Amino acid sequence: MDVRAVRAGAADPRRARLRPRRRRGRRVRLPDAALDQQPGPGRGRGPRAVRPAGRTHPRARPTGFRIDFNTVRIRVVAAYGELNAAAIQAAALALVDEKGYTGLSMRNLGTQLGVTAASLYYHVPNRVTLLRLLADRIATEATARLDPALGWRDLLLSLARDLRRTLAAHPGATVIVATQDVSPEVWEPLVPPLLASLRAGLDVSDDVALLLAQSVYVLVTGLALAEFGDAPEPPAAPSGFYDAWFDVAVTTFLDGIAARYSRE
Repeated sequence: MDVRAVRAGAADPRRARLRPRRRRGRRVRLPDAALDQQPGPGRGRGPRAVRPAGRTHPRARPTGFRIDFNTVRIRVVAAYGELNAAAIQAAALALVDEKGYTGLSMRNLGTQLGVTAASLYYHVPNRVTLLRLLADRIATEATARLDPALGWRDLLLSLARDLRRTLAAHPGATVIVATQDVSPEVWEPLVPPLLASLRAGLDVSDDVALLLAQSVYVLVTGLALAEFGDAPEPPAAPSGFYDAWFDVAVTTFLDGIAARYSRE
């Protein structure tokens, strides 16, 4: 017997059966140039499909759409100016006016501005900051026409009426005003004239004067929440009911201030 033949497994059939068999269909790694010419589905273990014309990389995939960032930028600038916190604030208020508090989300706001939601976080880090911006916007509008020359009663009545008028113009923001604090920077320029007017006609300290002004703000916000809390759904009662409620509540509150703190 030929020892070399036995070692090769050719002379002994039993030894031949012990040799490991090579699996069929073994994959052979080919260069990209060869793969491009091989037909196939392009998935699984089979050869890759022929690369379509215009493809420069075997893993490239057509996206199906193309974002024109210049067009997006033009749309944002045309509607709200440069994309910044002020533009986001204005767009968020418009969104709340249209869809109400429940419709306010970073995704919807990005759609309103024509940008992705992720791009908003560069200017507004979170939702809490966005809500604070809206509360500041309402407070700024409501106090823009305050006249420091008015007496304490007319000044507080003007504050109440202007705040209600502002919330009626932006009913979806009522929930935000009722649940979010206004930034100190908004109140700082208003404090000196408020204190001067209230202390001129009432026997109160600075702390009590500020509490009286804040109480008017909270009272009117609560009344507006009963009227506009379901925005964009219409109020449950006719507008005349809420007008009367406002007059009674504010007048009674101001009468109570006069009875307790008047200098007369």
